[in-house]
Amino acid sequence: MPGGKALIVPVTNFDQVLASGAKAVFGTGIELDLGGLSVRDLRKNAAGQYLILAGSWAADDNSDPYALYQWDGVAGHAPVRRADLPTTDPGGWEAVVDVPDLTAAGARVQLITDSGSADLYGDGTEAKDLTHAEWKKARAAWFTLNP
Repeated sequence: MPGGKALIVPVTNFDQVLASGAKAVFGTGIELDLGGLSVRDLRKNAAGQYLILAGSWAADDNSDPYALYQWDGVAGHAPVRRADLPTTDPGGWEAVVDVPDLTAAGARVQLITDSGSADLYGDGTEAKDLTHAEWKKARAAWFTLNP
C-alpha cells in the first residue's frame, strides 16, 4: 500500500458465506499504519478488543521486525503498538492463539511460530523439507504486552 500501510478488506456477509456458501460481499477497505508491516493475524476477544500480529508480508525468515498492535476495530482509528517481538529465533510469527483482556495490567498473549524455511540443523535443509514430521518445527511462546 502507498505509505507503507496495511490493508484490511472486511467481508460483510461472513455468516452467510459459511452457512450457505453465498458469494462474499466486501466492505470498504481499512488502511492501518503498522509501521510498514503487514497483517499476519488479526483476532478479536469477547470484549471486542482486537490484537494484530504484524510482520513482513514475505516472512521468509524471522529477521524482519514483528510487533503486536491493539486496535478498537473502528476504521480511521489508529492501532496502538503493544509489543515488539524477538527476531533472533528461526521461523516467522504466524498466529495469535487467544486474545487476553487488553485492559488488564500485565496481559500476556500466546503466539505460534513456524520454522518452515529455517535451516535448523545447518545442513541447508529447510525445516518444511525434513524427512520426519516430528522434525518440522513449530512452537508457541508467551509475551507480555506493554501498557
